[in-house]
Amino acid sequence: NIAFWNWKEARIIRLIRNANEGGVFSLLIGENSIISGGKDGKLTEWNLEFKKTGRYLQLPEAHGSCRVIITNNWNNNQLLVGTTRNCIYQVCFDTNEIKPIVSGHFEELWGLTNSINQEKNTFLTCGYDRQLSCWDAKTHTNLWSVQLEEKLHSICVHPKIHNLCAIGTQKIKWLVFDLTKRSVIYTNQTDSQEQIECIQYSPDGIYLACGSRDNNIYIYEVNKKNMLFFF
Repeated sequence: NIAFWNWKEARIIRLIRNANEGGVFSLLIGENSIISGGKDGKLTEWNLEFKKTGRYLQLPEAHGSCRVIITNNWNNNQLLVGTTRNCIYQVCFDTNEIKPIVSGHFEELWGLTNSINQEKNTFLTCGYDRQLSCWDAKTHTNLWSVQLEEKLHSICVHPKIHNLCAIGTQKIKWLVFDLTKRSVIYTNQTDSQEQIECIQYSPDGIYLACGSRDNNIYIYEVNKKNMLFFF
């Protein structure tokens, strides 16, 4: 809800119910319009009489809901929106633009590895937000992010097949991820008794070693036929 107060008498004089689904986290009041943003990730435009203009923008769910809205220039209708998941968007109601300009992990970051292909200047990160992200080291931007099922703890890239990476999770399993298809292609969860603290391919790519919190190192041989699955 959005409440209007009489500041002299400290009482509510008007109430707009269900302005957003969930909490209304931010209001930005301009000369000709008002923008509200809330837990539902929706940015809604109102006129100065607080009637909806019919224009709204929906933030992607993966980057969280709206936390704060600011602008330094109403003339170009460009707004900056900070989210609950460590992201800043540049948005514009006139063009329906929703452009992420800053994004990152919103829980503890544990896994970090450089890309084997140095021409792309990319590296990978993963963390307890279940997010696997690819970054451009030159432009300092997020190229893509994928949400996985488990909390992620460690990561490494195959030295021969550069589109494959192995990821250790907070639970007992580890998985193999295809960076090109951006999907999990293999999962193992039968050996370790606790989370995979570190994970690494051998330099020739024939073996994969998983160091577990149970104080054991589990070594797997890579399938030499297609180099995709492990046993």
